[in-house]
Amino acid sequence: MKWLRAALLLLLPLVSSCFTRTTAESPLPGPLQDAAVQALPDSASGELSVTASVLLAGHPRDAAPWFRSADRLRRWLAEEAAIDARPDGELLLRWPSCGQELRGRVLEEDAPLSIACSLEPFAGAGETFLRLSAAREAPGYTRVRIDQWPFPGGREGEAIAEAHRAAWCRALCALRAVAAEGGPRAAPAPPPAAPPVAAEGESAAGAESGGE
Repeated sequence: MKWLRAALLLLLPLVSSCFTRTTAESPLPGPLQDAAVQALPDSASGELSVTASVLLAGHPRDAAPWFRSADRLRRWLAEEAAIDARPDGELLLRWPSCGQELRGRVLEEDAPLSIACSLEPFAGAGETFLRLSAAREAPGYTRVRIDQWPFPGGREGEAIAEAHRAAWCRALCALRAVAAEGGPRAAPAPPPAAPPVAAEGESAAGAESGGE
């Protein structure tokens, strides 16, 4: 047993140095996906924002075409798409299979990927703003981020914001898959569904019955 223990003690530094060298040469970037519903810091009415991001291999300029090209948008985001990514250009996304359509207008854009849009009311939300951005997170990786705001505060607003957060997560999963494969079209993720909103009287009745 003594010779086995001595051999293990001799091998331990070698194994440790190999592990350290591997992680230093191939640094692990942040989480593949990240998403949240959070309060807007300057909102007195408790309005919310949604943020979602995905980690893609490559440079930010490699990610830009997936947002600036209608053909590429149709490969991961919507069944039908049109976009003019210049300021005052139009954004149009359609999902005929579920009768949904989203229209917006580009407010500003900058290379390699920074696009701000205003979106018409959609899926329970009023007019919102959308910002797409990309930044290098580690050598060989780019973090693509989506921010959308404002969503109303309160329980109903939280449900609407959560539906949009979940929809962006599904869409970014499709983007990661199609960007990694380089060519095949992914099935576009369905758009957010507006949560059912109970009438005021029904909400109160539900609360009373729940309290009993």
